[in-house]
Amino acid sequence: MTRPELPPAIAAFDDAQRRAIALVADVCSRLELGMHARDVEDLSQTRLADHGFTTWYHPPEVDIDGDIGRKRLLPRLTKGPAIHAGSLVSIDLGPATTDAYGDVGVTRVFGGADEPFVVQQARECTRAACGYASRFKTCGEIFIVSHAWAVNN
Repeated sequence: MTRPELPPAIAAFDDAQRRAIALVADVCSRLELGMHARDVEDLSQTRLADHGFTTWYHPPEVDIDGDIGRKRLLPRLTKGPAIHAGSLVSIDLGPATTDAYGDVGVTRVFGGADEPFVVQQARECTRAACGYASRFKTCGEIFIVSHAWAVNN
């Protein structure tokens, strides 16, 4: 079965999202011990053009360990915590061109440590939601299934 051709506007967003996924994978592959959140944000900026983007839909958001969910005051003046073996590193990138943007996030455990229970469960919840999802389901229905799965697990 061949995939139908997408309208140009949608194709631009599809392409941008695919390249955004490649960008976040590229950044993750370059993470090193001792890097701070600001270092990862700067790395994201240096890799932006290599993936065909010119600017940001939203600036890179990087959280490490206990910093997750908290925004640094004056983020460009503070480094944030450093990556160490076992760090939980969260990266959210929103690269853009003049025509479209992508938006992708990932949370990974850095180094040889085992994944925390919460990361394992988040992955299983995502699998459950994706397994339930179809083009006939609304976002609300998928949210309800995900929420119920999270509450029960």
